[in-house]
Amino acid sequence: AFAYIIMAIALTSSSMATTATAVEKEQGTLETILTFPITTTELIFGKYLATVIMSTISSLFGLLVTILSLIYCNNTYSIYKDINININIGSILIAIIICLVASILISGIALAITSYTKTYKEAQAATQILSYITIAPMLFSMIESNISSLIYYAIPILGHVQILMDIFSGTVNYLNIIACIGTSLILTYLVIIFIIKRFKSEKVLFGI
Repeated sequence: AFAYIIMAIALTSSSMATTATAVEKEQGTLETILTFPITTTELIFGKYLATVIMSTISSLFGLLVTILSLIYCNNTYSIYKDINININIGSILIAIIICLVASILISGIALAITSYTKTYKEAQAATQILSYITIAPMLFSMIESNISSLIYYAIPILGHVQILMDIFSGTVNYLNIIACIGTSLILTYLVIIFIIKRFKSEKVLFGI
């Protein structure tokens, strides 16, 4: 269930980034936007923040549905009685932070990927990789793979999903959480710088 929360971020980010870059290039609306008195940096931050906001809303809605579903199932079905589900204020706050951090990073990655595309179809195909990555932790949990390496938690997207699964199963490791958040913020900073530099090129802006 928690893998789908991060997958929702990936799907929302991909959709928003595709519309903000490839679709605007394809339809020629980007040229019209650039006639307004705004800088390239302001334009990119506007697109980026819109993507982050929508991704965050999507992830928080997914988190809410997941938590309510777990509470209902735990109180209704006997199969859940032996499963340790740790739902409290602390775990929910950490989950919200992870969702926010995942949103700001994945949104940046989605914009960076779509900056290399010229059409809607190209952008859709290019961003599929983000959705595929979110499935990996779910597969690891299904085969009961023991994930304990700090390096694993520092890997974007994989770490986000694993942290969500950990905190609601009562296996909180704050070092892993710090590694996940720290790596995500550093990568977000680098991705934003990369996007700004990419979009200062006329070749990227107009799909030449």
